[in-house]
Amino acid sequence: MILLLSEDGDKITDIVVDWLNYYKSDFLVLKSKNLYNSIPTNIKVSDKLEINDFFSNINIAWCRRWSIDNYENINKDIKVNIISELNHFSSIFFESLKNIEWINHPNFTKIKKIDQLLIAKKSGLNIPDTIITNNRIELQDFCNNKGRIITKPIESSSEIIFDNDLYVSYTNRLDDTIIKKLPEYFAPSLFQEEVNKEFEIRVFYFNEMIYSMAIFSQLDSKTLIDHKKYNKEKPNRKVAYNIPKFLRRSIVKFMKKSNLQTGVIDIVKSKNGKFYFLEVNPVGQFNDISINCNYNLEKIIAEYLIEKDEKKNRVN
Repeated sequence: MILLLSEDGDKITDIVVDWLNYYKSDFLVLKSKNLYNSIPTNIKVSDKLEINDFFSNINIAWCRRWSIDNYENINKDIKVNIISELNHFSSIFFESLKNIEWINHPNFTKIKKIDQLLIAKKSGLNIPDTIITNNRIELQDFCNNKGRIITKPIESSSEIIFDNDLYVSYTNRLDDTIIKKLPEYFAPSLFQEEVNKEFEIRVFYFNEMIYSMAIFSQLDSKTLIDHKKYNKEKPNRKVAYNIPKFLRRSIVKFMKKSNLQTGVIDIVKSKNGKFYFLEVNPVGQFNDISINCNYNLEKIIAEYLIEKDEKKNRVN
């Protein structure tokens, strides 16, 4: 049986499930809320962890997404306690399934951005010069040395809902005018040299296979710094792109060092001809790559899961 870990509203999961249904495969979609309200789960703790028969036929699992935060309108301390308990239970649950094959084990889907940059550098990938500082003078020196700099969250971008409005953090450019208005000390923040980009590349990586798409975001002032500031009236041009072999090798090396079998990688090709790694999102959305480039990635994933499941069943 195939196990898909996901969350409500994930379109990619829905499309993969459509393909699994089309091929009449045996699968289970599991969301965190199912672990405490609809699926029988029992783990015997002895010299090892033994999970109940409901999960005993699982051969391969794909951690598409996994999060525990389904509680609203309750005491904050109670919420923190419940989430902590369920996170610990999740870890035990995943450990009980350690003998199956995983496509992105949940333990490795939250790799820190700074760790990504360090691993990328060791894997032969270029990264923008980066600092984290809380000091205006250091920031001013960095800006003077690099000419143009940007700032982005130290960790992942966040979405905040306030008064029924959605606020999203984006990558933004900084200049002397902004820097001079900062206090001498401020909240520790991440800053990078701004890469003079020719175009952006989004890569979907799946078990050493690479599917990439060029995004000509630099042609629109709205998306020049961050292509996620989508221009819905005049979308960026997006086309299939074949990355060079040396970059492919470095990406494979990076993903293996990161213990990731799949993920969406953001890369910038600069006007000086170099490729710069920005970040990887192990659970990122890739339907735009699939659709714009006619890769049909959801079908590829479904067929891979089915092949591995059937192979394991033949061995058993």
